[in-house]
Amino acid sequence: MMKLQSILYEILNEVGDLKSIEPYKYKLMYVNPKDKNIKTHLGYFEDEDNDEVVVKMEPVDHVKFYSFLSPKVPNSIQIDDNTLLYYVGYVVNGNENQEKKSSFSQLLRIVKTLVDFIVDVIEKNQYENVVIFIGAAAKTGMGHDSQKFRFYERVVQNVLPNSYQYGIGSAIGNTGKHQPVIYIQKK
Repeated sequence: MMKLQSILYEILNEVGDLKSIEPYKYKLMYVNPKDKNIKTHLGYFEDEDNDEVVVKMEPVDHVKFYSFLSPKVPNSIQIDDNTLLYYVGYVVNGNENQEKKSSFSQLLRIVKTLVDFIVDVIEKNQYENVVIFIGAAAKTGMGHDSQKFRFYERVVQNVLPNSYQYGIGSAIGNTGKHQPVIYIQKK
């Protein structure tokens, strides 16, 4: 079994429920949009090592989504021309491809905070028809990290509120190949 997954299972055995792990407190902001209804949302927080983490939820237009990203969307996720599409990622100390390496419990809290951030943005903006997708880039910035992806999937699966659903699909990544992504949508 992969290292991150086995550590996640160890944490689950110790903690019992990922929902009981406290996410980081973050400041929610947004970048001034061209279209006032479609915003780039940002979340800022510092972890216990004083590393700055920025979560970014960027809109993706339908043309780019269907032509460039070429998605394979799970059947449970519904997308039409009125659906707002967003990609979510995070950076630690300005490094987009850095995994939080000081401890897996910190990485777990970051990913849980990412999920809370997504739900918070959807609720505060009263988005009814929105799909969020999350990928897992490799440390090099090129390609996909399947171990990190499975870790993200397990965290999302365990902490996403019951009023939301997720599915696994794919999109064309920065290597030109299909890479798995996690889709999140309100039920």
